[in-house]
Amino acid sequence: MSITRRRLIATAGGGVAAAGAGTVLAACGGDGRPERTAERDAGLLQAALTAEATLSGVYDLATEQALAPQVAAAVTAFGEQSREHVALLSSQIEEAGGAADDSAGPLPAGESVVEAIRVGIEESIAASHDVVGELSTIEARHAVYRVMVADAAQLAAIRGVLGEQQVPVAFVTGAPEPPLAVEPEDRESEDGS
Repeated sequence: MSITRRRLIATAGGGVAAAGAGTVLAACGGDGRPERTAERDAGLLQAALTAEATLSGVYDLATEQALAPQVAAAVTAFGEQSREHVALLSSQIEEAGGAADDSAGPLPAGESVVEAIRVGIEESIAASHDVVGELSTIEARHAVYRVMVADAAQLAAIRGVLGEQQVPVAFVTGAPEPPLAVEPEDRESEDGS
């Protein structure tokens, strides 16, 4: 059971209801969030689809560039994965009763094509993050999470190509971990033998 302002006032104000609490309850409205519907899901999924289609367009552009062989192989693989994501999000929109538009938005700019890929991935992750919690079905959320996780893996690889840390600092810093066990030769020296 969720507690909303309406429910709290209605429960706590039983005696006050006769004195005009109906007006107060009407002013509270619902929980303040739009109703989760299939139609709304289609619109939310479209935002994620546009960002992923844009990323796919960046990968297509990057395959036409002269890149180091390993980078070119990664870009090709990531481009194929991005096209699969476009198809996945399109099918989710259609399941929600919408018409998917897999048109790309404006391609992101960067100092290099690899930098533009990084920006495109970050924008796709941000778009997915913005919509995933608002979707009404588990299937739609699962599809968006799948895209977001794959994009995060791509981002780590592209950041490595750019010479940047591949994961956020919070995941790689902190106090050094103590050893789990003492080496046998260390035990002997501690015993004085």
